[in-house]
Amino acid sequence: MRISELIERLQVLQAEHGDLRCVTPGFDESEQDDVATVDLVWVLPNVRKKGHCGQHDEVNEGTLASEKAVVINW
Repeated sequence: MRISELIERLQVLQAEHGDLRCVTPGFDESEQDDVATVDLVWVLPNVRKKGHCGQHDEVNEGTLASEKAVVINW
């Protein structure tokens, strides 16, 4: 998802529900935690797309073929 897509989705919700809490799946994804951080990171596609691994690996800034991303976390 791109920032522009996230903003569009949030703007639709804001019209009727602007004061709602923002949550994200917790550690085991069975419960919900408050969003605590929104940060800029560098990511690469994850080559181990199995099990609980996510679609992207966080890497050091400027790593070859990496791209900037916004991480929203608990």
